[in-house]
Amino acid sequence: MPMLIVHESGNPKRLFEVRTARVRVGRGRDCDLLLANVSVSRNHALLETLEDGAAQLTPMASKNPIQMGDRALSGPTRLENGDSFRIGKFKLTWHHESCMDVYALHELAELPRFHRKTSSAQEETYAVSPEMHQRLARLDELREKAVLRLEEGPAYRLGVEPVDVGPEAAVPCASRWGRWVAARITWAGIGHTVERTGLFSVLKLNGEVVPERCLLEPGCRIEVNGTRFDYLIPGGGA
Repeated sequence: MPMLIVHESGNPKRLFEVRTARVRVGRGRDCDLLLANVSVSRNHALLETLEDGAAQLTPMASKNPIQMGDRALSGPTRLENGDSFRIGKFKLTWHHESCMDVYALHELAELPRFHRKTSSAQEETYAVSPEMHQRLARLDELREKAVLRLEEGPAYRLGVEPVDVGPEAAVPCASRWGRWVAARITWAGIGHTVERTGLFSVLKLNGEVVPERCLLEPGCRIEVNGTRFDYLIPGGGA
């Protein structure tokens, strides 16, 4: 069976089962995959399943294009298993069970389902600019791949759940007056933030003491009780 992983910022990934050979995607009430947001055109895309497990994706809204990587699609494009594209604020990933192993299928089966819902977003479409597409893609990359890398040591994946830094926490650091959590990394929607949580902890960002919560940027150096970490995207540097 073909499948789409629907990822909307601020919500968990959800699974949409493609049960017909042709799927219309958009904000309109008659779409098969209804994405209820004004960044999506009423009739945004047509997805057609091919016999070899791939799909053909055709843009239907010329003034609000589909983004795939660094390019806006201008015509029909072939999707292979695992290919992703962006429609408005939504990121969608194409999968076909014939192209996946049993472990990957099992992992997808655990995802919550994307249920069709009646759209209340009948206003004029808000066309997402290429710059905004790039920004949304950058946020996806931060949310899914960003790590804290210990200086000359292992890297710790962050994700969207709060991550504690402390002598006995998920991300270990030096102790200072006890074994309490020294700092916490949190996903704030626009990026990861770091804040000091221990009364006697010392938190520095790029050599400066952090008085309160601060937003992190790839390439910055974090120091917790003298233990140094780099915040980065593996393979992407800063």
